[in-house]
Amino acid sequence: MLVIDANQLQGIVTAKHNLCVRAGIDTPTAWNEDQVANLITGFLDGLKVGYDYPAAALDNTRQPLPTKEQRLDSESSDIEFRNGHGRWDYDLMFISFKAKLPIRDYIAASPSHRVAYRRPPVFSSRAL
Repeated sequence: MLVIDANQLQGIVTAKHNLCVRAGIDTPTAWNEDQVANLITGFLDGLKVGYDYPAAALDNTRQPLPTKEQRLDSESSDIEFRNGHGRWDYDLMFISFKAKLPIRDYIAASPSHRVAYRRPPVFSSRAL
């Protein structure tokens, strides 16, 4: 989900377990900072995010494909665990953008392109 927080920071909120899905592993039972740092890098590098979806298909049997795509990596984006740092049971993470990217312009262009996201305390992968 494309979001903008109270400080106007644009990003994506997604499920934390996607770190493990992309790595092809089961969600660990215990949090390990080194493992999480590696999962973050592996998740972000080469991640493609589709956005700017057209209206739904007339027959409502299939989801339309995005018209734009943003490639992310660990240089242009970061993952923050705003709640649930140090545990796997809270399943949300925030992908923030460190670089000027077209997806940021898209998010900023219209309130209909984003959801407002409340900013809880930040625990960033930069501190890992």
